[in-house]
Amino acid sequence: ISDFGGAFFKNEPPKEVHTSTLLLPSVYIFYKPINQAVDVWTLGHLLYETFGQSRFFGGFYPDQNDTVNEMISTLGPLPDHW
Repeated sequence: ISDFGGAFFKNEPPKEVHTSTLLLPSVYIFYKPINQAVDVWTLGHLLYETFGQSRFFGGFYPDQNDTVNEMISTLGPLPDHW
Protein backbone atom coordinates (compact mmCIF):
# COMPACT_ATOMS: atom_id res chain seq x y z
CA ILE A 1 0.00 0.00 0.00
CA SER A 2 1.34 3.42 -0.89
CA ASP A 3 0.12 6.97 -0.37
CA PHE A 4 2.67 8.47 -2.81
CA GLY A 5 3.66 11.00 -0.16
CA GLY A 6 0.27 12.66 0.08
CA ALA A 7 -1.98 10.72 2.45
CA PHE A 8 -4.64 12.72 4.25
CA PHE A 9 -8.04 12.37 5.83
CA LYS A 10 -10.88 13.12 3.41
CA ASN A 11 -12.23 15.94 5.59
CA GLU A 12 -8.73 17.43 6.13
CA PRO A 13 -7.11 17.97 2.72
CA PRO A 14 -3.55 19.32 2.86
CA LYS A 15 -2.62 22.83 1.80
CA GLU A 16 0.40 21.42 -0.06
CA VAL A 17 1.72 18.05 -1.14
CA HIS A 18 5.29 16.80 -1.22
CA THR A 19 5.20 15.11 -4.60
CA SER A 20 7.62 15.47 -7.48
CA THR A 21 6.53 18.07 -10.04
CA LEU A 22 6.57 15.30 -12.64
CA LEU A 23 3.90 13.39 -10.71
CA LEU A 24 1.65 16.29 -9.71
CA PRO A 25 -1.91 16.09 -10.99
CA SER A 26 -3.31 19.09 -12.84
CA VAL A 27 -5.79 19.87 -10.04
CA TYR A 28 -2.90 20.69 -7.73
CA ILE A 29 -1.04 22.76 -10.32
CA PHE A 30 -4.17 24.89 -10.84
CA TYR A 31 -4.79 25.29 -7.10
CA LYS A 32 -7.96 23.23 -7.01
CA PRO A 33 -8.92 21.32 -3.86
CA ILE A 34 -6.96 18.08 -3.52
CA ASN A 35 -8.93 14.85 -3.22
CA GLN A 36 -8.49 11.11 -3.76
CA ALA A 37 -7.95 11.68 -7.48
CA VAL A 38 -4.36 12.65 -6.62
CA ASP A 39 -3.51 9.02 -5.84
CA VAL A 40 -5.33 7.76 -8.95
CA TRP A 41 -3.36 10.19 -11.15
CA THR A 42 -0.05 9.27 -9.53
CA LEU A 43 -0.71 5.53 -9.76
CA GLY A 44 -1.67 5.80 -13.44
CA HIS A 45 1.40 7.89 -14.13
CA LEU A 46 3.72 5.38 -12.44
CA LEU A 47 2.06 2.40 -14.16
CA TYR A 48 2.55 4.08 -17.53
CA GLU A 49 6.23 4.67 -16.83
CA THR A 50 6.72 1.16 -15.44
CA PHE A 51 5.01 -0.82 -18.17
CA GLY A 52 5.47 1.64 -21.03
CA GLN A 53 9.19 1.79 -20.29
CA SER A 54 9.24 5.49 -21.03
CA ARG A 55 8.51 8.74 -19.25
CA PHE A 56 4.98 10.10 -19.38
CA PHE A 57 6.31 13.65 -19.33
CA GLY A 58 9.89 14.54 -20.21
CA GLY A 59 12.59 16.30 -18.27
CA PHE A 60 14.36 15.68 -15.00
CA TYR A 61 13.40 18.71 -12.90
CA PRO A 62 10.76 20.67 -14.78
CA ASP A 63 8.86 23.52 -13.23
CA GLN A 64 5.06 23.62 -13.22
CA ASN A 65 4.89 25.50 -16.54
CA ASP A 66 6.94 22.79 -18.24
CA THR A 67 4.69 20.11 -16.74
CA VAL A 68 1.52 21.88 -17.94
CA ASN A 69 2.97 22.22 -21.45
CA GLU A 70 3.75 18.48 -21.44
CA MET A 71 0.20 17.70 -20.27
CA ILE A 72 -1.27 19.75 -23.11
CA SER A 73 0.98 18.22 -25.76
CA THR A 74 0.30 14.68 -24.48
CA LEU A 75 -3.34 14.79 -23.38
CA GLY A 76 -4.80 17.70 -25.37
CA PRO A 77 -6.27 21.05 -24.32
CA LEU A 78 -7.04 21.79 -20.70
CA PRO A 79 -10.63 22.36 -19.53
CA ASP A 80 -11.80 25.94 -20.13
CA HIS A 81 -12.23 26.69 -16.42
CA TRP A 82 -8.45 26.32 -15.91
